[in-house]
Formats: sequence, structure tokens, C-alpha cells
Amino acid sequence: MTPNLSQPKSLGSQLDAERGISMMGSPEALKMVLNTALISLAEDVPAIGRELAAGDVSAAGRRLHGIKGYLPIFGSDALVADVLRLEQLSKSQPAEVLETEYAAIGPALQRLLGDIQTYVNQAD
Repeated sequence: MTPNLSQPKSLGSQLDAERGISMMGSPEALKMVLNTALISLAEDVPAIGRELAAGDVSAAGRRLHGIKGYLPIFGSDALVADVLRLEQLSKSQPAEVLETEYAAIGPALQRLLGDIQTYVNQAD
């Protein structure tokens, strides 16, 4: 049995804007990335749950791979580690295992969506 991702999940801020600004070079550049991430995450977060419920690990894994690509720019360290681990598990574990694991980080991904929206709205 695969150990669960760290639990319980903190629902503190999942957005590390300082790191994002440092990596992107400016608040404006970070805002552009966050606007794109907001669109992607709003679609991908619920879709991953649906795909895993339907047993489609491959589709969920592709979405997790995409998130894994941009999340380290601005995500909290804990969330980045959890998404990376889940994406790795998607290569070898069945949907039932991934559903349980995804349920553990889903609230943090939802919180990230809210954190991004708040940041983008404040940056206007």
C-alpha cells in the first residue's frame, strides 16, 4: 500500500507570491502567469477528480503533469511536493489509490485557486 500524502492539509495560503515575483522578474509578469494558471486550474482541478472516479488515470496524470510544470513558480512548498508525488504515483498506481491521494490535496488546490484570484484582483 502506498502511504498517503501528508495529512491533514493546511488550508493556509497556497500561493507564494514572493517566489513567483523572484522567478518571473516582476509582479506584472507573475500576474500574467497566474491569469493563465487560474484558467488551467479552474478546469483541471475538478476534471482530475472526475477522471479518477471514471478510472482514467492516464488523463488525470496528463493534467497533473501540466500542473507540475508551472506550480513550482508560485505554489507553496508543501503543495508543490504533494502534486509532484501524486503525478509520480499516476504512472504506477490504480485510480482507487490516486482518488484517495487526490482527495487529500484537492482542498489545497481549491485554496490555491482562491489565493490566485485574490492576488490577481489585488494587483489590478
